[in-house]
Amino acid sequence: MTEALVELKPGAALKAIAPAVEVRQQLPPRLAIVAADEESLRALARSPDVLSVHTAHVPEQVLSRLDAPARTFAAAWNERRRPKERPGDGLPWDAPGHDAP
Repeated sequence: MTEALVELKPGAALKAIAPAVEVRQQLPPRLAIVAADEESLRALARSPDVLSVHTAHVPEQVLSRLDAPARTFAAAWNERRRPKERPGDGLPWDAPGHDAP
């Protein structure tokens, strides 16, 4: 299963378009994070009720056409997909030079 951010056209209902996808999060009426197999995601992207499907970074041109709450939702998706760098990640708490929380 692959996760994707889906942007719907106004008035579209995600479950009516793609009953085979698992909706993990939703910001009605236009955005949803779904999980599905690759074939289902391709079918979803071909739907006339879908504006875009993103399995990676949502481009700026898409963010710019969204209202503020939807832009925040999509920007959070982008941040979630970005690799994290955490100091001391994977080190034991007593590792030299590492301060435990």
